[in-house]
Amino acid sequence: MKHALDRIEVGSLEELKTKGVITVKGADRPIAVFFDQGKIHAVDNRCPHLGFPLNRGTVKDGILVCHWHHGRFDIHSGCAFDLWADDVPSFDTELADDVVYVSANPRKELGLEYYRGRLIQGLEQNIPLVQYKSLLGLLKQKLTAEELCRELTDWSSDHLDQWRDGMTTLSVVSRLWPKLKETTRLYAMGTASRRISQNSFGMPAPVKRPALDNQNQTVEQLARWMKHWALVRQRDGAERTVLTLLDSGASQLQIAEALFGALYDRVYANSGHLVDFTNKSLELLDVIGWDEAGRVLPMLMHELTQARGEEDKGSWRDPHDLITLVKEAEEALARIHPIRKNWDGNIQDNFLETFNGEDPKQILESLIGWVEEGIPYREIGKQLCYAAAMRLAWFPESNEMGDWFFPMHTFTFTNAVYQSMRHGKSPILARGLIQGAMSVFTDRFLSVPRARIPEPDKSALLLSEQDLLDLMLKSLDEKQRWSRLPELVATYLHNDYSRVSLVDTLAMATLREDVDFHLIQALEAGMEQASLWQGQAEEIHIYIGVARHLAAHCPTR
Repeated sequence: MKHALDRIEVGSLEELKTKGVITVKGADRPIAVFFDQGKIHAVDNRCPHLGFPLNRGTVKDGILVCHWHHGRFDIHSGCAFDLWADDVPSFDTELADDVVYVSANPRKELGLEYYRGRLIQGLEQNIPLVQYKSLLGLLKQKLTAEELCRELTDWSSDHLDQWRDGMTTLSVVSRLWPKLKETTRLYAMGTASRRISQNSFGMPAPVKRPALDNQNQTVEQLARWMKHWALVRQRDGAERTVLTLLDSGASQLQIAEALFGALYDRVYANSGHLVDFTNKSLELLDVIGWDEAGRVLPMLMHELTQARGEEDKGSWRDPHDLITLVKEAEEALARIHPIRKNWDGNIQDNFLETFNGEDPKQILESLIGWVEEGIPYREIGKQLCYAAAMRLAWFPESNEMGDWFFPMHTFTFTNAVYQSMRHGKSPILARGLIQGAMSVFTDRFLSVPRARIPEPDKSALLLSEQDLLDLMLKSLDEKQRWSRLPELVATYLHNDYSRVSLVDTLAMATLREDVDFHLIQALEAGMEQASLWQGQAEEIHIYIGVARHLAAHCPTR
């Protein structure tokens, strides 16, 4: 019973000595009160690892042992000797007139600064359990996506020497955030945090390179230097140049042009990863603020200067010399800028048929022709993304699982190209359309024979929205044909149910699995592209492609 404002009666001292441990109900949790070596101690009765009741553990020489997974704790402070188990909250105790009392609330105030500190500890020690619990606490403190992303970005810039999948995941999560429910948000941000920690664990701290002292360089000269340092593979020069570019007051378009202009000099660099990573870094800055650019963009410089393009390999050389075709098309694109005609919004050509053609030269000539006709770069990019999404939708089960790598990267690459052009009309940024079109072309044999585009499941048309969403998750609990989830997605969209709930469900289906970042990356790209076609057949086809890709990879062990 309550004895005072923040005090709970446990029992007599003699009773506690006899029993060794007594549990009581605290303000918001069960509390285990122990008697050990003549002293009284109290901790949260739930083991911080997986919740086993600590009153069923044992205490010896001040060490509390949880027998479920053998986690060991200091009985007084609650600190874990086994870091993977996490610290258990401890409580103040009091003895008055041979009656034992315990505080109703933990000794440490579990507020904003507490959870921030715990998150940093979890990141440094690479303990996902601590990270997830800290993020849950921060979410309860009403931190926004911007604030959480800033926390993780600031930590990453001090511990990551290069942009890796953790930072891409963080950027993807920031884009998905408005469409995610509370539980999915925890899964999503926790996944980003865990991967960032894994990327940096055991690695040396990054070298911090300063901007150049001389501020007289023009933006054009700095952009040329970026291209030069990328060409000669000199990270120090590239990083100092990009920091100087930021100090110069360059616009977001000029920064994007300097970065993409340098990386497009290597054709489809690192299988498309470099373009996507660069776009994701800029999208993250859109969320957390461009004042963080000096912490974010240096992480790109390793891959920018060390990347390999398709000109260094062989698949774009034979049987067609795509490298030469790309360079010729880029030269033609540069000559027709600025656009000389005003587009009336009408499209006469069949973009999908053209992008799926068998003659790469004709594909690029058509692309250049569209630009000459005045069709905006972003409209061409939108159509290109749709063609790339259809490679996912048509991907047959006769292919090997590893073959998914190619059309998936093409799709995320083309989405990155499209998104990068939001900064403004620029032939430098539009170079990605040419490389993306050739990537779609190289994937053509992976659509032979084409998988059937599923129709809505007539037996499921009368199901409620929630029943269909539940059925989607259930369909991924065991290996099934890859078209089952796409059928359910087609049915859901046919009924014109909420796109927000669909994205949340597909995100949860992805995040609950032990898969790499490519699946959540493809989902986010699909969400972005499908939103451009809402209510049209193309929207359904894009979601079908994403769902097919997801179904092929679920469930994991």
